[in-house]
Amino acid sequence: MDIFLKDLGLVPDGEKVQTSLIQKGIDLCASSGGGTVYMPSGLFISGTLYMRSDVFLHLESNTTLKASPDYADYNAADAWVQNAACEPEHTTGGHFIVFLEVKHSGLTGHGTIDGNGMSFPYRRNVPDFRAVHKDLSIKRPSQMVYLCESEDIRIKDVRLFNSAYWSCLVHGCENVIISGLRIKNNPEIPNSDGIDIDSSRHVIVSDCLIDTEDDCITFRCAKRRLKNQDAILEDVTVTNCQLRTPGCNAFRIGVGNGIIRNCLVSNVIIRGSSKGVCLEARYAFNTDEEPGTAIENISFNNIFMESRCGIYMGSYCMGASSCIAPPVRNISFSNVTAKCRVNFVIQSNYGATVEDIVLQNFNVELSGTPKIAFSRGYHEWEHATGRGAFLIAGAKNVSMRDIVVRIPDEKYVTEAVVLSDEDGEIFMDNVKGYKGGVKLPLSTAFTAEEIENGKVRRP
Repeated sequence: MDIFLKDLGLVPDGEKVQTSLIQKGIDLCASSGGGTVYMPSGLFISGTLYMRSDVFLHLESNTTLKASPDYADYNAADAWVQNAACEPEHTTGGHFIVFLEVKHSGLTGHGTIDGNGMSFPYRRNVPDFRAVHKDLSIKRPSQMVYLCESEDIRIKDVRLFNSAYWSCLVHGCENVIISGLRIKNNPEIPNSDGIDIDSSRHVIVSDCLIDTEDDCITFRCAKRRLKNQDAILEDVTVTNCQLRTPGCNAFRIGVGNGIIRNCLVSNVIIRGSSKGVCLEARYAFNTDEEPGTAIENISFNNIFMESRCGIYMGSYCMGASSCIAPPVRNISFSNVTAKCRVNFVIQSNYGATVEDIVLQNFNVELSGTPKIAFSRGYHEWEHATGRGAFLIAGAKNVSMRDIVVRIPDEKYVTEAVVLSDEDGEIFMDNVKGYKGGVKLPLSTAFTAEEIENGKVRRP
């Protein structure tokens, strides 16, 4: 049965918190066999709302559902077993819209879900943000739209604005379609990700415009709190999206412990990101007891990117480790046009596996003048990265075909590709680099002099 919240007395006064009335409509719809709950035009304030199975919440184009600024209007961190606060990132564990173990449910319409993020004190434009960051008593709500171990969920056409933290988390779910979203977060809000897909299967993201302070789209396998400890991240498609993040990654692939596999990304425009694609088996926060994620069968096709670093792919992001990271393998990029400031990187720590990598049909323009890019992220190889447009170090079976790199005269780069290929094979076909119109050589290995002088670190 469809429910019209106006008939239940919902009024768009923009001040009164009307959580109970909106929840009443959702519950009434569910108890009547399911249907659609329609919100009338106007501005409505609410705390945590729980979606139910077989219920869709519909927001018209001139409807805004805004999160309450009062912490008391949100769920507690221990409200369900999968939930928790994140102290390092100053979150309470409270959410705005929750899909908890539900089936056949969703959000539709062209209305706006406003996280009211600037109402909470954890933001960069407050005086002395460094002190605020150290004070773990300063909190903000957690993920705005939170899907947890749910199935057959559809989120279509709504606007997600001003989230206080991540905009949308898909955690341990199956059969999820997210389409037509416009996500826009205030750059003063730290960690305001776009769409985080975690330990989930059969997910499609399409036709979205995402503009965030942090990662736009992530593939993760952080399943520690899920009931289903066998969950992995697999069978995910992202297509026809435009992404912008001034301070982080358009795509982050990694984080957690488990498996990330069988993902296709196509027809994507990336602008203004720190890294276009950051793929790391073992993230900085992992410990030796939590080795990271195996990443395999990931494909990117038809990508335009303007970013500081175009592609950073590695086994571990913070130097040598006593715990070997899981393998990264069968990763392909094709039809890529990139305008970047610093090197492209494919590297493996000693003992780890990064293999079967394909780069095909690249048109790359490097600009800017940093001498060494991302020095903290190059592990054993960090000091030898300054001279190659592509750094390939410790990786096996890398294929590069039909690649053109153009570099200004003043750029530090002196070779198109710098390789270290002790164990595997590098295949290059029609790979060319030009600096000021003059063709660059290819470098097939680090020199003995570089190694002797410590420009390549050994563990």
